[in-house]
Amino acid sequence: MPFLRYEKTVAKPRTYWYPEEPETMGEHIRKRRMDLHLLQSDVAEILNICIDSITGWENGRSEPQIHFYPRIIDFLGYNPFETSKETIGTRIKAYRLTHGLSQKKMGKLISVDGSTICSWENGITVPNRILLEKVNMVLHNEAT
Repeated sequence: MPFLRYEKTVAKPRTYWYPEEPETMGEHIRKRRMDLHLLQSDVAEILNICIDSITGWENGRSEPQIHFYPRIIDFLGYNPFETSKETIGTRIKAYRLTHGLSQKKMGKLISVDGSTICSWENGITVPNRILLEKVNMVLHNEAT
């Protein structure tokens, strides 16, 4: 009986640590890295950070500092933060996270204290007319 050669190609199964529905920033990074077939060292080089940071984020031992957010968002290709833009506070927070700004640095852009930004983001207070104009100018510069 002649020998019949048969080959079948099967996709490699996902591992148990592949985050199907990522929740943390580290899970988003791990999912994207695995989708692109990259090593943690490759991602560290892309983001210009140390590999220990990537490992810590992916394993949930630490969270990225806010100033890394713009590079991470660029790497992911999307913004993992679910931020509504219905109120001025949520619009400020979305802008701040996307640009990697702390509340204190955002406050400096508008000439207010960081605690004021916190108060606006949490809906405790709202900016007065003059400050609202400054906020809208900062946010509008993003749109253009």
